[in-house]
Amino acid sequence: MMGIIYNAVSNGELDLYASEDEDFKGEPLSQKKGSDPNVTNSSAADTAFLGVNPGTNEVNRANNEFFAASFTTLRIKEDWIMDIRRGIFEPRIVGIAPVRIDVKTQVDNNGNPVADPTTGKPLADTLRTVSGWLYFDDLREILVKHKIANNQNDNSGINFDDVFVRRLFFSNITKVSNSADNRIEDVLFNPKDRLLEAERIKRAMADFEQGLWEY
Repeated sequence: MMGIIYNAVSNGELDLYASEDEDFKGEPLSQKKGSDPNVTNSSAADTAFLGVNPGTNEVNRANNEFFAASFTTLRIKEDWIMDIRRGIFEPRIVGIAPVRIDVKTQVDNNGNPVADPTTGKPLADTLRTVSGWLYFDDLREILVKHKIANNQNDNSGINFDDVFVRRLFFSNITKVSNSADNRIEDVLFNPKDRLLEAERIKRAMADFEQGLWEY
């Protein structure tokens, strides 16, 4: 799916917004060649989506292996809407942001790789970087054209758009609207506490929906 999205962005069929532009208020990142002299063969969209190889100062090569290893997570922004006419409290996806995994080798003050004293292998940090935001209504026009192969069911006939509309994915809540615009990880540093807070928010939403009805 990441390859499909990247091709659409590269071909100008889909706009990629900056990683901090969750509300889509700014201008989309351009596909024009960038002016940064430290990065070669790049555009603003390519650099944001693929990332830069620090060893060569070139944009990472886009291929199936890269997408499979580097994009294992998505951020999904949703509005939860209470539809009074239908009596349904449901989410509506606003945007999707691919999260790229970058592995950075640790170096000492002299720029030499730091090795693990036990194994002798270089130590590395795993960084998660939001490539940018994609407006979901625009993205759907791309995803609906691509079927998903299902070896267990030849007649399934679902496409990538169905995955999101039918919510065929696993997710955790990482942020709710707040005045400080903080994510859960900004205030809770323990991963277990973050999961517990996410579950608390889910229960609060379920209680809110239940409290709207009279019996």
